[in-house]
Amino acid sequence: MSGQRNSFYKERTVPQIRALRTRDIYRPRGLTHKLLDLDPAEESLIICFPIIPARFKRHNGSWREAALKCAKHGNLIKLSQPKLKKDALASPEIPLTVRERDLSALQQMPEELIPYIGYCYEPVWSRDKEIRIVPADSLLEGTRLFAFAENIGGKIEVKPYDDSRAVEEKGAEVVVRIPSRRKGEPAYLVKLVHIPVFANNQRKALAWSLKSRAGEGAGPLYEVYSTIAYRFLEDPSQSDTFTFFEQTVAAHIATLGYYWNKKNFVPMEMSPLALSSKALAEFYRRVCNNFLIRDPTVTKKPYLRKPYRAEKSILLMRAVGALGHDATLFWDPQRDGSMRTYDWSIPS
Repeated sequence: MSGQRNSFYKERTVPQIRALRTRDIYRPRGLTHKLLDLDPAEESLIICFPIIPARFKRHNGSWREAALKCAKHGNLIKLSQPKLKKDALASPEIPLTVRERDLSALQQMPEELIPYIGYCYEPVWSRDKEIRIVPADSLLEGTRLFAFAENIGGKIEVKPYDDSRAVEEKGAEVVVRIPSRRKGEPAYLVKLVHIPVFANNQRKALAWSLKSRAGEGAGPLYEVYSTIAYRFLEDPSQSDTFTFFEQTVAAHIATLGYYWNKKNFVPMEMSPLALSSKALAEFYRRVCNNFLIRDPTVTKKPYLRKPYRAEKSILLMRAVGALGHDATLFWDPQRDGSMRTYDWSIPS
């Protein structure tokens, strides 16, 4: 079990990727299909242009610093959702409909000009002002964490609190225990709140309120990531934000599965978080194992490195634009199978 735990997250190193048949890419156009068309067991790409928008790089700064700034201040697609509770209650649309419309607009943009790191939306409750931010890499890393926990880590434990009358109006609270990726470290304890579980009209407003809190004993990785403050550039007020990191995404996937198995499809129907397709997971696996960036700001020759998190997010959003919403950020159980079966191993 220990060996499986260590190998699940293993990826090719820079020297291992260089040892494959490499191809230098000098233009960003068509990059998604170039990556998908290669033989992942034998070939790799070396990208000779920046992925992070130039405005994030200082004159003598590194691309690592630029990537950190981009992760905190990068462009987000703002979903065209109802803004008020009364509008949400009257709307016939579910979150999937809104996401599909807004993310499908990426197909109208040249792939190489897509600058987004994810999407964001707002709760419709007057007392809650936190903009919810969903980085694309968190969706994929959350899916990978879910698969790790279910296959290697010893299963995710889901404990719902949904038998109170207040749940109809405020949604359920669910405490999720996710085994740590690191042997001997405490589990991630994530408390999800405002999960709609009743097929009433209130679910249309609750859908936009989902967020999480770290529980006692939560693993240190969750706490570190939770201190990162993302900001929506187009919002001059710099409103408070809540960012979905992979621990919350994994907890949410497990919670959706819990209710799905009980034939309660309301949480799935009203989920504000996109679910990765098998095809997008395969694209991400190649980003992690068959992809290098030539970066003159790294300290050692041959000036090659693997992509940073913000770069992964941009690459994923460009894949959504190149392949379409339904092929990437939409889970079809018949087409994709269970998310716990997605392949995250080094291609061989």
